[in-house]
Amino acid sequence: MMKSKFTESQIVGILGEGEVGRYPHRNAVLGRRSTPQEQAFLLEPGSSF
Repeated sequence: MMKSKFTESQIVGILGEGEVGRYPHRNAVLGRRSTPQEQAFLLEPGSSF
């Protein structure tokens, strides 16, 4: 896996919050609960890497 020299919060600061504001495909790995909006986003085609 390639490591980024930027943190997630730095990337959000540079690119803006967008519709979701974080990376919902990482929630399970990070132990976070997905919001209903994130769950809907993840069901859309092309929503993940």
